[in-house]
Amino acid sequence: RSLVFSFSIKGVLYEGKLVVFEPDVPSVTEWCGEVEARVVEAIAAKRSADSPTLAPFGLVAFEAVLEEACSTFYRRLRLFSPLLENVLKISRTADSRDAFDGVSKLVPLQDSLQSFEMEVMNARQTILDLLDEKDAVPVLGLTPAGSGDNEGALLLENYCARLSHALSSIVFHQRKLQTRVNSVQMQMVMQRNRIMHLNLQTGIAAVSVGTGAFI
Repeated sequence: RSLVFSFSIKGVLYEGKLVVFEPDVPSVTEWCGEVEARVVEAIAAKRSADSPTLAPFGLVAFEAVLEEACSTFYRRLRLFSPLLENVLKISRTADSRDAFDGVSKLVPLQDSLQSFEMEVMNARQTILDLLDEKDAVPVLGLTPAGSGDNEGALLLENYCARLSHALSSIVFHQRKLQTRVNSVQMQMVMQRNRIMHLNLQTGIAAVSVGTGAFI
């Protein structure tokens, strides 16, 4: 059997072989070197400990895949935090007359956070599907769900928890941004009301002038 994955690294994992897409990309080439080092380290650890069991190649490789995915997500989170703070600061200090301009700055960031959230949710759901698999997954050395914990299941649960933490951070940023969006929308409503009030005053003045001229 095989396992197809599509995170920051994309490829197909077999019991004794890993096929990676876009191997000519420098970051992918570097990552493949890290996987090779992990496999060598696992074999060396097994020999030094004289252990009768060895972590499956698929599990070692998939751990490297998940580690790279989590690292990528957390790097993006670290970039989002100062960017969001900067945009919110500019939005708060802007004059109320610039409410429309404020929306143009906030909406792209809001869309980007939603797209980021979907990526993390899909990655987390992939792990949950593997943990809930009723059949054994020999590529990762996983036993059927409910048949007891093993090394592979514990490893997947750990990365699932990390992705849940990343997802919570994204939701926190989204709520902070939504609060500011609501504030900007209120400013836009106030601008609209002022314009309507000005139009009303202009209309009353025009009628008064016209009535006075007629008399």
